Amino acid sequence: MDQVEHGWVGIDAGKRHHHVVLIDQEGRALLSSRVANDEPDLISLIQKIRDHVRHPRWAIDLAD
Repeated sequence: MDQVEHGWVGIDAGKRHHHVVLIDQEGRALLSSRVANDEPDLISLIQKIRDHVRHPRWAIDLAD
């Protein structure tokens, strides 16, 4: 898959896991996954995002 210039990452953060969606400028989902809330998995997620998009914009939903 080619890397796109801009993309938007939405994260629904939870205590044990997070759900992540990455969309491109056309609104297509490039990545949608559930990620465990631990450092190795989060580092892997960041690398996957960087593999898909050069300039990601991040949004995080944190619930109380």
